[in-house]
Amino acid sequence: MKRILPVDDEVIIATRLQDILISFGYDVPDIASSAEEAIDQARTLKPDLIIMDIVMPGPMDGIAAAEKIREELDIPVIFLTAHSDEAHISRAKLSDPLGYILKPFDESQMKSAIEVALHKNELDKLLKETNQTLEDRVRMRTAELTESNFNLFEEIQEHKKTEAALHDQTQRNEMIIQTAMEGFWITDSEGVIQEANLSAASILGYLPEELPAKSIYDFEPKDHRGLSAHIRKAVRQGAYHYEARLLHKEGNVLSLEFNTNFLEMGDHTFLFSFFSDITKRNQLIKSLKDREAELKIKAQNLKEVNTALKSLLKKRDSDRMEMEEKVLFNVKEMITPYIKKLRESEMDEKQGIYLTILESNVKDIISPFSPKLTSRHFKLTKSELQIAKLVRMGITSKEIAELMGLSRRTIESHRDRIRKKIGLDSRRRNLRTFLMSID
Repeated sequence: MKRILPVDDEVIIATRLQDILISFGYDVPDIASSAEEAIDQARTLKPDLIIMDIVMPGPMDGIAAAEKIREELDIPVIFLTAHSDEAHISRAKLSDPLGYILKPFDESQMKSAIEVALHKNELDKLLKETNQTLEDRVRMRTAELTESNFNLFEEIQEHKKTEAALHDQTQRNEMIIQTAMEGFWITDSEGVIQEANLSAASILGYLPEELPAKSIYDFEPKDHRGLSAHIRKAVRQGAYHYEARLLHKEGNVLSLEFNTNFLEMGDHTFLFSFFSDITKRNQLIKSLKDREAELKIKAQNLKEVNTALKSLLKKRDSDRMEMEEKVLFNVKEMITPYIKKLRESEMDEKQGIYLTILESNVKDIISPFSPKLTSRHFKLTKSELQIAKLVRMGITSKEIAELMGLSRRTIESHRDRIRKKIGLDSRRRNLRTFLMSID
């Protein structure tokens, strides 16, 4: 008895489905009302068929559930839906359903759809098993068949009594080759096709009876003539693996992967070739390589842009520092001396007020650019920075020497280096006064 699992978020419909299916003679142990529940019950009950509503509540709909069930458990699905629009149907096809039942459903149509679906599923399983078995046999026995055919050919010449056995063996080989998924043909040393299987004809777009007597070189594109070189290598080596480009009957170029064996049978020579279509695989590889090259170019461009930006930022900092230095220099050399002279000249009270305002405004203007007494601006060492701060406080060299446990001569040497670093080479300018002015 076939087991069926109905799935519908409307319990009334799901229950009705269960009753109908039981009346048809199917085993319906339970129902599911959501996509997630359908997946769980499919794992537990292992039904032969699932009737799935497409539109379901929650994050997963019936199509998504059917895809997961098909992928994980290989259980066929019939979709039950009130939606017959193209968008739903196109998306539902991706999960490989065995049919559709539209709401409101007719019991006779439902019974027919279920019977057809179950029958088709049985045929699909049988076909898959048969194809897998034949494919395994072909792959495992290719070398054996080649050697067997050669041995049988030799035995025919020596022992006429084995003709019936050879005939039976040839028929079995022919059946395996004709049902193989890979293309197969036998050619003579000139490349003329003697025999070909159904897959070979299908890959190249021809009818099986159209291939014999054709030359394999007839399939080569005009701009890609490399097949003869591969054939010569196969003749020299006895067995050879290679890729070649051949024309489909409709004119498009295919990439094919060949495994060719060369055999001599008496005065005759033959080439046995198995081949498969790898056009899509090569296109995907090319697409990935192109994308990789594109990303490398973008990465290089980004690296160059980053380098340029770093250079621009460095130049901007340099320009900013230069501008600050110029502003400070111009104010200190071209404005401050004259303010000082004005301060020393005779002025009335109102002029003095104006001068004080002017002096305050000038200080406000240059305050963002004024250097601080730090190692960053003057590259002072830790000791030099400490001595500079003590000098600014009015402490004498002798007192500084006592505080730091150094000789007075060492302190004087430090003071000389500080003067050089901050630009006070002239002895006429007082170090303490300058340090107080810049901080």
